Amino acid sequence: CPAMSALSAEGDAKTGWHEDFEAAKAEAERLKLPLLVHFHASWCGPCRKMESGVLNTPEVLSACGSKCVAVKVDFDAHQDVAAKYGVAALPTDVFVSPEGEVLGKNVGPATRDTYLARIDGVTAKCTGCGKADSSQDVLGLLTRIADAGGIGLDGYS
Repeated sequence: CPAMSALSAEGDAKTGWHEDFEAAKAEAERLKLPLLVHFHASWCGPCRKMESGVLNTPEVLSACGSKCVAVKVDFDAHQDVAAKYGVAALPTDVFVSPEGEVLGKNVGPATRDTYLARIDGVTAKCTGCGKADSSQDVLGLLTRIADAGGIGLDGYS
């Protein structure tokens, strides 16, 4: 899986949910993974229900670390981000490609299985996702080999 190799090579991808939109967006771009933006509010009953029964389940947390970069955005505190994606009802999830293209938008609560299926569906739809810059992969590999003492050819090349 290219996405997993990108995560393994980077070694510092966050599992679970980000709180900072710009940091999550930058990580999604760097790892070439889709960005999942979950809009919620403290006064939203369905949002609170999803928080405990869907978003923080081990399966969703794992998917948010390996198949996408996920961020929770408070609707009231970040009206600018909500307006950018046309969010008018809560909860709303917006999937964005690393290039900034909206890949999908879901309004309303979802079960854990539905949520996981949406993540899988967007990952399959995102043609550029998981295809990290190969020059960065090679450079990272060579740096790790050099740091570990070289390839071990005993002077032969």
